[in-house]
Amino acid sequence: MAVLAIAAFLAVASPGHSAVLGVGITGKAGTTGLGADLTVPLITNWVNLRLGYNNLTYFSTSIDDLGGVDYEADLEFQDVPLFIDLHPFHGNFRITGGVFWLDHDAILTATAQSLTVGNTTYNNASVRANIQHGQDFGPYLGIGWGNAADDNFMDLPVAVGLSMDLGVIYVGDSEVNLRQLSGPAISQADLNREARQLEDDLNDLPFYPVFTIGLHVRF
Repeated sequence: MAVLAIAAFLAVASPGHSAVLGVGITGKAGTTGLGADLTVPLITNWVNLRLGYNNLTYFSTSIDDLGGVDYEADLEFQDVPLFIDLHPFHGNFRITGGVFWLDHDAILTATAQSLTVGNTTYNNASVRANIQHGQDFGPYLGIGWGNAADDNFMDLPVAVGLSMDLGVIYVGDSEVNLRQLSGPAISQADLNREARQLEDDLNDLPFYPVFTIGLHVRF
């Protein structure tokens, strides 16, 4: 919202430049967290370049039956997308391709009176899994609505519009490091086996869904 306010101030303060710059700023929220995009036209009302930043922090959400264990998860996702937006009808509808720089980390903690790790059940035990996507960059494909650099959007000093994205990021395989926090000694073989089971479950879904909605301004 601060980014949108600054952009609006610049546009109002310098209305003569609003049609000259043709640059848009978008504030948004969704499955990638809170974020902002900067949109620059490459071919007016046809092709845009979009650079963004997103942050998603989520503490203590429950994930049930992952690798056969119920976990409490702390998520911290950061990413930087670089998009090419194609507007085939010279309007708001867009087809988007690009790449995300990914920094997605998750910490899963399981504590139970009867905790099955690998092939063995342990009483009053606790384990923690550190999870990270196995690749730093993920290709993206999606569709959306909104053109933050559209110089025909409104005949106003500040052009305001709706922005939406719907697509998927290919995040690849996840890497899991599992260790014991408390309780009777858990064998390394069981820890390794449980970590592999976690990886298998996570790697069945190598795509991360993207749905965001927000507002853009042009100046």
